[in-house]
Order: sequence, then C-alpha cells, then structure tokens
Amino acid sequence: MKSIKLKLISLFVTLVLFVMIIAGAFVRVSVGLIEETRAHEELSFLAGFYADIIHQNGLDDSRLREFRPETTLLILYSDGTLATGAHNENYSSMFNSPAIIGAIAGNNTFIPWQETQNEQGRIIIQMQYATPVYINGVHYIIYIYSNAGRAVENLEDISRIILFSIIIATSLAIFLGYLYSTTFTKPLIELTNAAKRMAEGKLKTEAKVYNNDDEIGELAGAFNNMAKSLNRLDTMRREFVANVSHEIRTPLTVIKTYAETLKEELTESEIAQSFLTTIDLEVDRITLLATDLLELSHFDNNQMTMTMEYRDLGQILSNSIKQVSVLAEQKNQKITSLIKEDMVCYVDSIRINQVFVNILSNAVKYSDENTNIKVATKVTKEKFIVTIKDEGIGISEEDLSHIFERFYRVDKARSRESGGSGLGLSIVKEILDMHSASVFVKSGKGIGTIFEISFNKENI
Repeated sequence: MKSIKLKLISLFVTLVLFVMIIAGAFVRVSVGLIEETRAHEELSFLAGFYADIIHQNGLDDSRLREFRPETTLLILYSDGTLATGAHNENYSSMFNSPAIIGAIAGNNTFIPWQETQNEQGRIIIQMQYATPVYINGVHYIIYIYSNAGRAVENLEDISRIILFSIIIATSLAIFLGYLYSTTFTKPLIELTNAAKRMAEGKLKTEAKVYNNDDEIGELAGAFNNMAKSLNRLDTMRREFVANVSHEIRTPLTVIKTYAETLKEELTESEIAQSFLTTIDLEVDRITLLATDLLELSHFDNNQMTMTMEYRDLGQILSNSIKQVSVLAEQKNQKITSLIKEDMVCYVDSIRINQVFVNILSNAVKYSDENTNIKVATKVTKEKFIVTIKDEGIGISEEDLSHIFERFYRVDKARSRESGGSGLGLSIVKEILDMHSASVFVKSGKGIGTIFEISFNKENI
C-alpha cells in the first residue's frame, strides 16, 4: 500500500512536470513563431527591394548579385528556369518548390522550415519566399531563401534549456514535495501511532498537536479528548472491578462459613448435604473469580509488586509439574519433561510458578484421557525458552488471537464445567509482561496446542 507521503510527492512532481512541459512547449512554439515572423518580414522586404530594382534597371543591375552570406536570390521565368541570380547554374528543379508554385499562381508565398537537399546531399532547413513581378509584360518570379540553420540552433538551445529546467524543477519538486508531505503526514503518523497504542490498551496515550488552526490539528485535539474520556471510563471501570472484587469477598466468606457449619450440623439429611455442597462449590468458584479480578485490578492500577530474585527456571518448572501431576493422574495423562539445568533468571518465582501452573492446568483440562503433555526447555544465545505441548482439543485460528483477552473462552461450556473464569491467561500475560518475557501460541482445531514462553537472558 502506497503511503500518503509518496502520493503527495508524486502529485506534486506530476503537477510541476505538467506545468513545465506546457510552459516549455509554449516557449518553444513562441520562439519558433517569432523566428518565422522575423524571416517572413525580412524576406518580404528583400523581395520588395529587389522588385523595385528590377523595375528601375532590369535584370542587369549589379546589386542583384550582392547578397547576404545566408540569403540567396533567384530571378526565375514563369517556366521555372533561371533568369539571373547568385549562380549561373540551371535551377529548373526549383520549379517544384511550394513557394514558387504559389508565386506562379500569383500569390506572395512564404514557406518556413522547408527541408531541402544541398549539392552535397545534406538535408538543410530553409525559409523560402516567392513573389510574382511583371516587367515589360514578362512574368518573373523573385525567389529568396535563407538558411534557417541558426534559427534551428536557437530552437535546439532553447529545447536544451527547457529540458535542463525541467530536470532542475523536478528535482526541486521532489525535495520540496518531500518537505511539504513530511509536514503534512507527520501529524497523521503521530495520530496513527497513538491509535495503535490505544488499541494495545494504553489509554493514557496523547497525540501531539502541531497546529490548532487546521483540520489535522482539530482532528488531533478531538482524538486527545476522546482518549481522555476513554481513560476516565477505564479508570472508573478498574475502580469498580477492584471495589466489587474486594467487597464481594466478605459476604462470600460469611456464606462459606455458614455453609460449612450447616454441613457439619445436618449430617443426617442427604438433600441438605447436596444443597450445601453445591453452595460450597459455587462460593469457591465466585471466590476464585473475585480473586482473579482483584489481581487484575492490581495490575491495571500498577499496584502489583514483584519479589524479584535469581532463581532457576528449570527448578520452578519442575515444581509446577509436580503441582499439576495429581490432576493429570486423575485423567491417566502422562507429563514428560526434558528440562535443562542452570537456567538462572531474575524473576518472581511465585508469579512464574503461577504462569506455568496455569498453562499446565489448561493442558490437562482441555486434553482427553490417556494423552501426553510434553514439557521442554531450550537455551539460546539470548533467551531461555520453555515449551509446553499438549494433545488437547486445540484452538481455532479465529480464537487464537483472543485467548489473552479477559473473560474470553474458547470452549465456553467446557470452561464453566471445569470452573474456569476466563481470566487465567490474561493474568499469565500480565505477569510475563512485567518480566519482559513473551509468549507464543501455536494451535489448531483438534491438533493440540503449543505454548512457547521466552525469557530474556539480560535479566540474569
């Protein structure tokens, strides 16, 4: 896709080229017409001058043989043969000249830029003029032609100057177009980048306003007002989530306490025990949801603190596998691991364990019985890489780009059955972002899922 800057430069250069070519063509045509007019006036004046001489003194006047170096006079009979002139040769071939033919018809005829062949066979350009005169009843043709070589050279010089001017003008147009387009597109690029940052969730983004007096400045101002409004709404949302998450925990604790007490007291009633067990499980799920929401609100408000220390990622990963192994054994699943030693990194071990446990738990939940889960590590020049691969239901390409969004569930029914809140991977992403780590997910429907987590060695 072509950028606006390139389009503006192209438009600017095209306009300049168009104007320069039109102006150059106009100048060249104008100069050519001026040369024609000058030659026409000069040759017609000479023809009139020599006609007066012939009327007064006949064809023997010596002045008929005194010509300018670039001008030739021929006096022809009406049959085209030479009566007198600069040479004693027969110029019968001149009878075919359009100027002579016009003069024979009784017209004063001027033919500019006529191509003819000289005695050496070279093509030359001439300005030709012929006029009829009658002396003592005899029809003569005064035929004057001049070499237009100098005029042609002038036009060629002008053409070269025009071409050089077009090149210079085009170069300046490209340079000035670049400066102008940069001034024009810089605010647009700033707005685009600000919009991208907002799309990434950075709602405190503001676009720089370069000029309040034009439409782009007004657009940037409107964008900033929108960003402020969205930021206020997001702040209100985060405060609401934090308050609700905090406040809901107290009544949930009370409900759970009373439910557990009733279970102990009403041991003889099976229906009561069933109801109280359901209440207990639902309270646990709501409590988990409230805990996750509160944790995310801490991330949103920059209230989450990390206890950073140098720890072996391999050891953390091994502990996480042990925590999940009980769940895997219940589904007859096998977790195989190939973990390298000495993967020491500067991390919050509790939070990274939370990351590994979450991904491993999902691998167990969303894989069928009697399947395998493979865990491996790799060390490169710049990174420690942890890979977790399962043989589960997989994630479609449509869902893959949304799995780290809050409350997003790939399989909503199965997530609710297993007690999922849709916040686990969102918390995973927040924790990894705070460690400057990245996560890459590769999956497909029915082919399982691969999570690849990369930690920078620079944190060592």
